Amino acid sequence: MARLGFDAPARRVVYAMSLALVYTACVPSPSATTTPTPVVTVIATRPQATVRGRAPTPANTPQPVEAAIHVLRQALASPDASALRGLLSEQVLMERRAAPGGGMLLSTDTAWQWLSSRWGNGNRLINTYDYVEHFVLLEVTISGWTSVNADDAESLVLNLHRYQAQGKSDPLNGAWRIDAILY
Repeated sequence: MARLGFDAPARRVVYAMSLALVYTACVPSPSATTTPTPVVTVIATRPQATVRGRAPTPANTPQPVEAAIHVLRQALASPDASALRGLLSEQVLMERRAAPGGGMLLSTDTAWQWLSSRWGNGNRLINTYDYVEHFVLLEVTISGWTSVNADDAESLVLNLHRYQAQGKSDPLNGAWRIDAILY
């Protein structure tokens, strides 16, 4: 059976050349002067991934988290759900917290009607809010909703992400919009 490749003397030459290359790459030449390489240590600080109550403001964003919470508080204090309509994204995921995975996408109008039917005369309060930096997500728990069905919860969780005016997701420059309602 014939062997493909180099014959024995050629293999030795290739082997010797490869050893020479490795040796010269690893061992500095005696004529080279060594100068110390300056070491620069960079310590980057990051805000916490999730903060309860008081969320950090992400860098380079036009609408800080605190401003979004303020706008949401004002909308919740209004006598009807009309102020909340402007905060809804074009499509809103509605999902029951007790049975995740069975949600449905609703239009702005349908989501607003659903919220309006549960508005009632109660005092809606923001219980907690969390800013999740990794997902540029603002998760707000609100209590004080009127129950329409026997199994309705008194609190809702609203998820907000950043969107452009055209409805496209824009995590850095968009305005906060409600895109999920968990009940």
